Formats: sequence, C-alpha cells, structure tokens
Amino acid sequence: MRKIIVLAALIVAFSSIPLFVGYKIQNGFEQQIASLNRLPGYSAEILEYNRGLFSATGKINISFAMAPDSQSNAAHKAIATTLNDGIKMDFNAQHGPLLFEPNLSVGLAHFTLTFSEDQVFTQQIKHELDIEQVFVAHLNMKLGGNGHASVNVAPIEANEDNQSLSFGGLNIEYALGNYGERYTLEGRIQPLKILGEGFEVNSSPILLSGNGEGGDFFWGTGKASVTMDSFSIEGPSSLKATGLALKLGVSRSGDDLMDINYTFSLDTLSSSAISGKVNDSVLNITLANIKQSTLKALSEATNGFSPDTAPFLAEKQAELQSLTGEILAESPKMIIEHLAFNLDEDTFLDLKGELGINADLISDPSAVMGNPYMLIPTIDSHMNARFSKSFVTIMLSQYMGSQMEAGADQAQKTNDMIEQFVQSGFLIKYSGGYKMEASFRAAQFMINGKAMPLPL
Repeated sequence: MRKIIVLAALIVAFSSIPLFVGYKIQNGFEQQIASLNRLPGYSAEILEYNRGLFSATGKINISFAMAPDSQSNAAHKAIATTLNDGIKMDFNAQHGPLLFEPNLSVGLAHFTLTFSEDQVFTQQIKHELDIEQVFVAHLNMKLGGNGHASVNVAPIEANEDNQSLSFGGLNIEYALGNYGERYTLEGRIQPLKILGEGFEVNSSPILLSGNGEGGDFFWGTGKASVTMDSFSIEGPSSLKATGLALKLGVSRSGDDLMDINYTFSLDTLSSSAISGKVNDSVLNITLANIKQSTLKALSEATNGFSPDTAPFLAEKQAELQSLTGEILAESPKMIIEHLAFNLDEDTFLDLKGELGINADLISDPSAVMGNPYMLIPTIDSHMNARFSKSFVTIMLSQYMGSQMEAGADQAQKTNDMIEQFVQSGFLIKYSGGYKMEASFRAAQFMINGKAMPLPL
C-alpha cells in the first residue's frame, strides 16, 4: 500500500511539473518583453498568451520607430508604415521536462517563432517567392539555464521588370552553457545579388562569430566579429571593397571596470569617387576604465530620450549628472591603438594616441555635466601621427580653398603654407612625408615639443 501511495505521489508530482514550468516560462517571457521595451527604437507587446498544461501559444507584436522624410519614395513610406504598425509573430512553446521537438529530449521548454499568417505582407511574400516560411526561430531551454537558439531566413529569388534579387538566406546559431554564463554565436548571411537597370550589387557571404561569459555580451565579457570577403557596386558610380572586418571585444580591467575595443579594417577599397586605391587600412579604438554598473544604469536612465522629448533632460538631470560623475571618477580614456589609411603606395595617414581624464584633478565629478569646461585642466592626451604629402596638401587645399578668392594660385599658396609649417616646427619632414607629435596636459598644448597658445 505504501509503495502505491509513493508511486501515486510521484506521478502527481511529475505531472504537475509542466504546469509549474508553464507559469515560469510565461513570467520569464513577460520579463523579456519588458526588457525589450526599455531599449530605444522599438517596442514589443504580447497580444495573446494561451497557456496550457503541456504547451502555450500566442502572438506578439514588434514595432520599430521609423520616420520617413518628405523625400522618401512610396516604397520606403510603405515599409516605414509597416514597421511602425509592427510585425506580428506567432509563438508556440512546449513545456518540459519532456520535449518532443525538434527531437525527444529533457529540458525546460522549446519555443518556435514565425511571422503571423494573418498579415498581408506575410502572405504576399510567401506567394510571390513561393516559400513555406519567411522567418523561423527556435529556442531550446535546457535545465539549469543552458540552451540553444537558431534563427533562419529563407533564400529569396525575385524577378520583375528587368530587375532581380537573389539572396541565399540567413542562419544564426546561439548557445548558452555553464548554467547560462557562457555563450557562443555563429552565423552566416548568404550572398546577395541585385540587378537593376544600369547597376549591379554583389555581396559575398557575411560571417558572424562571438563568444564570451556573463550571459550578456555588453554586461559580461567576450568577443564578436562580422567579416565579409567582398562587396561591390557597379553602375554610373562604382565601388569595390575586399577583406572587410568589424570586431568588438569587452574585457575586465577591474571588479566593476571594463575595456571596450572596436576594430574596423579592410584590405582594399576602390571607387569612382576616389583617386587611387585604399589598402591595408584599420581603425582600432579602445574605451578604457569604464565603470560597467554605472554605464548600465546610464543606458537605462536615458532610455526614451530623443530630440523631441526636451523635458526628459530636465526630469533626469540630477540622475544623469550623478551617473556621469561616477564614470568620470574612474579616469576613463579613449585609446587610438592604431588609425592607418593607406592610399596606393603612400602611408596617407598613420596615427596613434590617447585621450584621458585625470579624475584626481576633478573637484566635483557630478558638476561636470553642468559645466564641461571643468574638464579642460584634467585632460591628459597625446598623439603621434605620420602624413603623406598628398594628405597634407589635400587638407590645406580644402582650408585654403574656403579662404581664397576665385582665380588665386591655390596650389602655390598651399605649398608655401606647408613650408611655413615645416619652418615653424609644426610639421617635421621625413622621407615618407611629414610627422607630428602633439600633447595636451595641464591645459598646455604642445606640438613637436613647442608650446602652442590656446584661446582658453
């Protein structure tokens, strides 16, 4: 008898697990929607949530803040209207602990998300492109916080009136491990080709990659990259780029301090608008000593801000001043690890430098937002740069052109000004062009070891 009672209790307990999981999933889902609504630019709303014992279905609406200008054509205005009204998505959730899709497994829940069938544009796309689903996302939540998600967009082929579009589709895989504290991301956006009257656009596959710890990239640590072998536009104006890469890294420099690194690079760039060929160019910048908790609070405090909400600043002024002061108190700095721009065989521009704040010299960090001039004595910066002659000539020609009357001998005067800069020590001439070393410390501006007066 006791065995029967124990067995019955186990059956009741096990059968009640999906009900408990269902409540937890709905609560977590609502929290995620609330989190999305705290981010600027779009909003999400749960239109329906039908929870059952072993599964749930529902519908959400995601809208984007799009404001087409008066110059937008009819197609752009139609797209903006659709995004403003929102895109409806259907979801289906299975409750664990036993999951039957995509295969039999043990887990917390499995979600499937697709474009809603009751939208006109969904039906139009499926009909015109002859595809089953435009967009499908799966999320498999394991016990203990681990999980796996995938996002897929179907390949697209379209032809109309001597115009065609070919897109190979998209696939992104995201996984959480170590109880939700470690993540990896891999994705591939397939080639794109657009043909029109007198123009052609081609893009090689775009590869996405990321990994890190903390469960949340920006508030954890990790690395991410987006790379593309080639991109080209042919037509009245032409452009071709190869070896494009954008990389982002977040690392810890203290208990609550982080460094954020951005790197953009390309192998070659040629265009009908550029005289010459850009090659081996890079922009590598690090934002260092950033207080993570304060940056997160600042991000949340400024949610909802736009130029059209002027009262926002007045309402949040005290909070923003306090948060800005907390960030400045850590002596943040921006480091230009390397800025290189090479044109043909010239080192057109090569620069390294640093711009920082010495917090020890700020009497009241929270007052800086109201009086930015307080920062001037605290700035500590330096720069080393090399320029080709063509770079200096172009920069000075632009300046001289705005100052000279029509018909003046601009080229000669530009060369004369370059020579004056060399004679005064503002530029140092060397075999590859010109170079400069500059610094700003204790409100003193130095160029190549010489003090330069500033109108402060």
